[in-house]
Amino acid sequence: MSARDLLMMIRYCASEAREREPLDSEARAHAFIATLSGALEQHDAIAAEMVFSILSTAPGGNAQ
Repeated sequence: MSARDLLMMIRYCASEAREREPLDSEARAHAFIATLSGALEQHDAIAAEMVFSILSTAPGGNAQ
């Protein structure tokens, strides 16, 4: 993930939190943290799956 991707993810999560909790700043902060945490967790899972896929493929293209 590049710095630009991370910044875009943070902006998206902030926007989502602002829409979900427009009146309560504390609830908005909690929504932001939960949304960002979920997005980062999903990104990590995708990256881990890609690495596993690469490592489990033999040089000839056949899975071990």
